[in-house]
Amino acid sequence: MADNNPKNKYMYEILVETGPMASHATTSKIQFILTGEKGDTGVRTFNQPLLALFTKKLKNKYTPFKKGARDSFLMTTDKPLGDLNYLRIWTDSSGLGEMSAWYLMSVKVTDIQTDQSTKFIVDQWLAVDRGTFEDDVTVPSFKAGEELTRDYLLKSAINHKFSDDHVWWSVFSRPIRSRFNRKQRITVCMVILMLTIMVCGIYYHVTSGEIMDALWTLGPVGMDARDVSKF
Repeated sequence: MADNNPKNKYMYEILVETGPMASHATTSKIQFILTGEKGDTGVRTFNQPLLALFTKKLKNKYTPFKKGARDSFLMTTDKPLGDLNYLRIWTDSSGLGEMSAWYLMSVKVTDIQTDQSTKFIVDQWLAVDRGTFEDDVTVPSFKAGEELTRDYLLKSAINHKFSDDHVWWSVFSRPIRSRFNRKQRITVCMVILMLTIMVCGIYYHVTSGEIMDALWTLGPVGMDARDVSKF
């Protein structure tokens, strides 16, 4: 998406949020035009996310716009765009089957020079066969003081809480941008599991002190016939 011309020195980070459901993902080609007070970007095409620039393994394998994804892109322009007003974004519906449609939640654009962020709330399908039957939409920027819709807040919160904050579920749905990797998440899950087993083992062994051979052991915790009979 970024122009290779070395004279381009104005940089923007674009964060694209896809809907949380499995059917919200797409493999279609996505293009956009970003318009500000001082001009527009012209037609731009999304390609590999920003993270792929730093991780060789992801460069050829990672696919953007998966369900619940927050994909980051780097864009350069010849001159600053000023305050951003509109985002026109569309898809060519070239994905196969269900992957031709795309549910776009929001787009956040950050001016790297000034650290000023502008958000565009889309929260709709870009498709010719569902939603509003539009694969080309123009969205105004979200102004400070405006209220977000309940539907958007609910979808965005559920997506974030489950994919990143939920200890067990996030092992499988961890966001690409998260610094809390899967090994760390699995470690936390195993610690919770072991502590639960140990506490249960201590609780169930406060009965009479008969000596019995353990049916099985997990580390320092064993289970005998008395424990089995209680279930």
